[in-house]
Amino acid sequence: HKRHSAALVKDLRAQLKREKDLADARERDLREARRRRDEEERAPVRREDPGVEAPAPPSPPKAPCDLCLELAKRLELLLSENALSRERIVFLEASVRDLSDELHQSRGTKTPPPRSS
Repeated sequence: HKRHSAALVKDLRAQLKREKDLADARERDLREARRRRDEEERAPVRREDPGVEAPAPPSPPKAPCDLCLELAKRLELLLSENALSRERIVFLEASVRDLSDELHQSRGTKTPPPRSS
């Protein structure tokens, strides 16, 4: 039973690390998507030929561009996945803490002091 509990704690910690890494990757993707969107919104009008005047900037589109819509959809997806990952992380942390405490109690040792996050 002790080995099983220790293995379970180890597996849960590994899963917690994977979930955290996945959440971090999603946050990086989200920041990158926001950065690209911001760059696109601020992109200056480029001239093809320096001797030719650039046409007047187009009037702002009334409907969002396709790229903006795609980025918005991707952003929403990443935000919802990130929220789910955070919920899983909280659950896994609590599970690891409970199993660790249970393991220490079954070994007859004192419960370790609370961990700082």
